[in-house]
Order: sequence, then structure tokens, then C-alpha cells
Amino acid sequence: MDRIDVVLKVFIATFGGFCGYFLGGWGATLKILVTMAAIDYITGVFAAGYNGELKSKVGFKGIAKKVVLFLLVGVATQLDTAVGSNSAIREATIFFFIGNELVSLLENAGRMGIPLPSALTNAIYIFGKENQKTNSEYTNKKRRD
Repeated sequence: MDRIDVVLKVFIATFGGFCGYFLGGWGATLKILVTMAAIDYITGVFAAGYNGELKSKVGFKGIAKKVVLFLLVGVATQLDTAVGSNSAIREATIFFFIGNELVSLLENAGRMGIPLPSALTNAIYIFGKENQKTNSEYTNKKRRD
């Protein structure tokens, strides 16, 4: 039993060290993003359960999206290292995803019938519209290329 315990601790320490390197350290913005991602996932599960839409396949997709989110933060961190931009790309990426998680969190609250201030619902609309515009511009550009 002690051998399994040691192997598990070594694995956790190695994985944690790699994540710290790949994600650029455990700073305040990354802590906020991890917290927001966890809260968003939990509220998504609650909203789905509240509306009778709880499905394991959808839950898996949510986890997959969160994993890709953190992979993109890691890629941004590595780009910072390559161009020597002193974490500018990483921080911009993290702030974008924090905003995205906030919008998703508010949407989950709305799906549960929780009243939201109009300033927040307007922000969701504006942010969602800009995000769709950016995504469609990217898709159209890829089709032309």
C-alpha cells in the first residue's frame, strides 16, 4: 500500500509541476479563471438538472471544453515565452476566458429563472454578439484561405 501511495504522490507532484510550468505559474488571474471555470461547470450542471436536461454526454462536453480552455492558456503562455512579451498574451487570453466564463455563469443563472440586473443581461448580449462576430469572421477567413 505504501508503494501505491508514493507513486500517486510522485504523479501528482509531477503533474502539478508540469501544469505550473505550462500555464505560467499559479498567479491571481489563473486562480480566478480556475474558480470561474469550476463555478460555471457546477452552475451548468445545476441549470441542466433544474430544467430536466441533465445528460452525461453534455457534461463530458463541458469538461472537454474546460480542458481545451486551459490548453489554450498554456499555448498563450508558450507564445509569450517565444516572443518575450512578458505574459501579455497569457494575461489577455486569461481575461478573455474569465469574461466568457462570467457570461456563461450568468446564462446558467438565467436558465434557472434567477433574475439578473439589466446591466448584466445587456453585457451578455453585447459580449455574445461580439463573440459570434469574431467567430464568424474567423470561419469566413478560413473558408477563403
